[in-house]
Amino acid sequence: YRSYFPQGFSLIFWLEESHASITTHTWPEANYAMVDYYSCSKEPRVDQFCAVLAKHFDIVDKTIVSR
Repeated sequence: YRSYFPQGFSLIFWLEESHASITTHTWPEANYAMVDYYSCSKEPRVDQFCAVLAKHFDIVDKTIVSR
């Protein structure tokens, strides 16, 4: 976790057992956040992950990129 002055933060969260990580960067002054979800699973359940984010945050626009 790293916070920035006067606002914003970056956060990396990884799950050792499930081989997944989540990286988040925020730009509150632009009302923008970027969330990267990485998984080595054959079926990473991206739709479920996005549904959880949408439930807890007021998401206006989203872009999903799979690689």
